[in-house]
Parts: sequence; structure tokens; C-alpha cells
Amino acid sequence: MTDEDIPAVAELEQVCFSEPWSQKSLKESLGNTNYRMLTAKMDGKTIGYVSTYLVADELNIANLAVDPAYRRMGIGWALLLSTIHLAKQNRLSTIYLEVRVSNQAAIALYEKAEFERCGIRKNFYDNPKEDGMMMRLDLEF
Repeated sequence: MTDEDIPAVAELEQVCFSEPWSQKSLKESLGNTNYRMLTAKMDGKTIGYVSTYLVADELNIANLAVDPAYRRMGIGWALLLSTIHLAKQNRLSTIYLEVRVSNQAAIALYEKAEFERCGIRKNFYDNPKEDGMMMRLDLEF
């Protein structure tokens, strides 16, 4: 992801999340050395992205979004596999994430990649208020 991608990613945030990141937040994250942000493009258009951040020897997925018009085409899967590859390249031990308990499509995607359910964060999300399912993937080299 580059600075030029920020407006398109902010637009994805608006479409995909009830509490979207602002362009300012995205720019700050992109400038933070602990963040890794990847985009997926088709015909020059940003159609998905993933935002991750490093904590010690772990990678945390903050957001993974795909434009609704391009869902079920493997874009989310490709972003997730790229994230796993990035973590392995950097010899990280674990990837963590939280997902709304009602987001069955995302949960199925993560389980396909062998993430395991590891807990619930009560009232983790707002708009609407909802629990977050914690998931993790332990990496092997």
C-alpha cells in the first residue's frame, strides 16, 4: 500500500465497516513501521486490502476488506495468504485477529486457513454492539 492508495482504501472502509478508519488514520498507520498494509487491485482499481501490525513476534490483523462487488472471487483469500506468507518470511510465531461473531463468511475464510477460535471479547464491536471472536494461527517454519 502507498499514500496514493489511501483514498480508495478509506472508501472501502466506509463500505465495509460500521466504524471505518479515516484517511488520517490510514495515513498514520501506513507511516508506522509496526504496520504492514497490502492492497489488491484489478484493472488499476483497489478492490481489497489488509492492515496488520506487529507486536513482539506476533502479527495482528486489524482489518481485511474486499469491495462487495468483488467478493467470492478469491480476493480475501489471496490477501490472507499474502499476510500469512509475510508473517512466515519475518519468522513470526502467531497471527491473531478479532472478527464479529455474526460474520460467518469471514470466520469460514479464517478457518479455511486453519485459524483456530481462541476466545471471545465481550462487546468488542460497536454499531451494533457485538462480541468479537478471537482467532489465532500458530506458524511453523
